[in-house]
Amino acid sequence: MNTDDAKHVVMQYFHAIDAGDLDTALAQFSQDSVYERPGYPPLEGIDQIRNFYQSVRVIRRGRHTLEGLLVEGDQAVTWGVFEGESRDGVQLQERWSDVYRLKGGKIAYRRTHFFRAAV
Repeated sequence: MNTDDAKHVVMQYFHAIDAGDLDTALAQFSQDSVYERPGYPPLEGIDQIRNFYQSVRVIRRGRHTLEGLLVEGDQAVTWGVFEGESRDGVQLQERWSDVYRLKGGKIAYRRTHFFRAAV
């Protein structure tokens, strides 16, 4: 996968998730993709990732502002700010970064990091 194609896959995910288009967002992931997110067990496979977005994710809606996107080989890194609203109506603002491994034109692995005190 070349750099432009990898960037397109990652950007397509963010555009779709911010638009509330879950099917298009999930189409960027491979069927056996793994998503690691702080506070949750690893989400293994597209069905667990879909369930997370439909039933578990605390976010109702929002927008990711990407401050950077780097690709090297089959790996990508993004970082930025999310602003939105939780399912409970609480306003959210969060700095984040993601690490990706791409395979066959899809996201095979994603790990999210949040900028909060942890240790």
